Amino acid sequence: MTLLLLLSAAAWSSPCEALLQPRTPGVPNAPAQAVATDTLCLQLDLDVAGRAAMTTPAVGVSRELLLSRGQAELELRAPVASARLNLDAVRSGGAAGYVGVAGESLVPRVQVAEARLDLTALGLAAAGGLVDDLWVIGAQDAWALPAVALTMGQEQGWLERSDLGLWAAWTAPKRLVTISASALSGEGLARRERNNGQNLMGIVTVRPLGLTTLPADRVEVSVMAREGSRGVSYAPDHRVGARATMNHPIASASAELLLGWGYDTDSKALPAGLSLSARCGEGCPVIAWARVDWTTNQRDLDESDAVTWRVGLGPKLPGPTVAGLPGVQLVVGAEGRYAQPQATALAGAEAAAQTHTVFLQLNARLRGGSPLSPS
Repeated sequence: MTLLLLLSAAAWSSPCEALLQPRTPGVPNAPAQAVATDTLCLQLDLDVAGRAAMTTPAVGVSRELLLSRGQAELELRAPVASARLNLDAVRSGGAAGYVGVAGESLVPRVQVAEARLDLTALGLAAAGGLVDDLWVIGAQDAWALPAVALTMGQEQGWLERSDLGLWAAWTAPKRLVTISASALSGEGLARRERNNGQNLMGIVTVRPLGLTTLPADRVEVSVMAREGSRGVSYAPDHRVGARATMNHPIASASAELLLGWGYDTDSKALPAGLSLSARCGEGCPVIAWARVDWTTNQRDLDESDAVTWRVGLGPKLPGPTVAGLPGVQLVVGAEGRYAQPQATALAGAEAAAQTHTVFLQLNARLRGGSPLSPS
């Protein structure tokens, strides 16, 4: 209660307004103005969404009430150093069983616990702990609607949202280029390390508009390569990817290609996927999106492809905005999936080959900040 009162009652001071500007993992952002070195600011970010959904054909539970998003993030930020803790809500019984906490209660899980250093004048940033996967968070920022659906790599299980390890990045003047590298455990946020190998990943992002007077982030092209392993058998878990994004006040669009060698300790798996998405921008009078994903877990196997499409629409409600989107969203959406015979969980299962879902979702993402006195 004290924390909530602090955030609601304290004035949003000029130093914190500059210091708490949105910041992307792997990219050091300079404050909008000079900030004293002993400035300390607290930020709280809550992102919660509830959904009512109906799926056809009616196999198993086809009408659901879901917590489609439940995250709380707390960050203490100074001009050079910051500490961030992110919790998400998960079903304790897991996806396949009934053994959990107090039945199958929703419980908080630590998703990010990060110490970060920003040397803005040099264009350098680094972080350690349970850190963001830089490729996943880049894809999430490009899609911008994680409460509607996870990114393609997360949804398919090819990539984890975060992992134990560290990353470092350098951004050129005018944000023309960002080069980042990370060393992660490879087992994700839900498992302990199981071998002596680490996942080594490098990402290069180019923003060609950095050479013009237009905002550099309007156009980005990124490439990624990861050498990794998983499990006690050192099963390969390699990934390469490419992504292009375009951001405009009216509309945004992105395209992402992912290729993999190995998946979930299966060294023979050859996953691949292509995701295309578009959505209304800040200047659009409504919230709207469309996305199509083509995926396969075995690209050398015939009839192993699956296609998932998503569309949605909602009014722009009054209130604060977060990351360019309304803080409160009421939307309706539809999703469909068509899977070839070898792409279903049980090969040839007709009931799982083609599904359609319609849903109504209420999402609230609110962010607030306050200055603190350093101890």
